[in-house]
Amino acid sequence: MLNHYVEFIFINPLRHKRLEVQERNEKSIVFPEGVVAYRFYDRNEVVADDGELLRGKRKNFSERKFLVSPEIVENATMEDITNIGANTRVAGPSSRFARRMKKLFP
Repeated sequence: MLNHYVEFIFINPLRHKRLEVQERNEKSIVFPEGVVAYRFYDRNEVVADDGELLRGKRKNFSERKFLVSPEIVENATMEDITNIGANTRVAGPSSRFARRMKKLFP
């Protein structure tokens, strides 16, 4: 069975969190506090005869979407980042910040 997931990316502290979702639709997601970016992906999961859950590789990754401007985050201190609201959406990554995010969360 194909399952859908969303991966949230946080900066302070630097970490990520993955949750299973019913559909790949950002309007149905409740964003946790502190999220700066997210992306969707899929994974096949099958229950074997003995009850073991078998998971395939992650696939069908969406584009990373930023909830704050990468330019703002790139020049911000960690204190600034914790105070940034999640009101501004940016369609795609740019510059040095995006390269660091891609390296940390391929």
